[in-house]
Amino acid sequence: MLKKKFIALLLCAAMMVGAGALAAPNPMAESSYSDILANLGFQLLAPGAAQEAEWFIIDGKLAQVSFSIYEAPYTLRAQAAAQDEDISGMYFSGGEETPVSILWNEGSFHAEAGVGARVKWYDAANGVAYSLGCEDAGVDKDMLVSYAADAFRYCAKGATIELAGDASTGYIWAAMNYDPEKLSVSAPVYEEKDSGVYTIAVAGEQANVQDAVTLAYYCPELGLDSVTEMRNFTVSVDADYNVTLSEESAG
Repeated sequence: MLKKKFIALLLCAAMMVGAGALAAPNPMAESSYSDILANLGFQLLAPGAAQEAEWFIIDGKLAQVSFSIYEAPYTLRAQAAAQDEDISGMYFSGGEETPVSILWNEGSFHAEAGVGARVKWYDAANGVAYSLGCEDAGVDKDMLVSYAADAFRYCAKGATIELAGDASTGYIWAAMNYDPEKLSVSAPVYEEKDSGVYTIAVAGEQANVQDAVTLAYYCPELGLDSVTEMRNFTVSVDADYNVTLSEESAG
């Protein structure tokens, strides 16, 4: 009888341990652009061609934005770090690291069938490690580097503008009247929980330039005649690609 009770207790203990394991918290928590900025202290924005962006925080310290470009899935990650490290979560068993440059940062490219492709780089000035990965190992290396550079401009050097709006109305904020050889403007990030705030980043394609950008709130289906608000900014990019914005007063 005692032996049977002992076995029953062991089974109960095993079931409790198993239940505890099943109930373990998911290290990957849904987040947002503003939450990552507030909690981790850095911006994380996808490149300009991105669609369907979704933000996450992993283990309370690693930021991720998942998105698609021409229906191919990508993952951009960033984490505060004292030195270069691979935070991509992609594990390669073959192939070699190929050196690449992500703007002024040294980085590397790696690709392997069945794993995917990624670039990683380290922003020593701000102490942040980055990676951009794609599930398609055949993705063009130069294209992946270009997407990484585009995102990094917004993340590390871009200046942001916050604008009020309501996505449910069919109206959007759109950037116009700027020189794309001098500036790049991110897709608007809409966060309903923050009372309908759109966040837009402006970055420099060149150093030591000045330009202007107009942001208009309108309904694409109705055309520019439907514009209800316009904001005009003067943009200055210094020798280190830092962006300064000054808003022109309404005329």
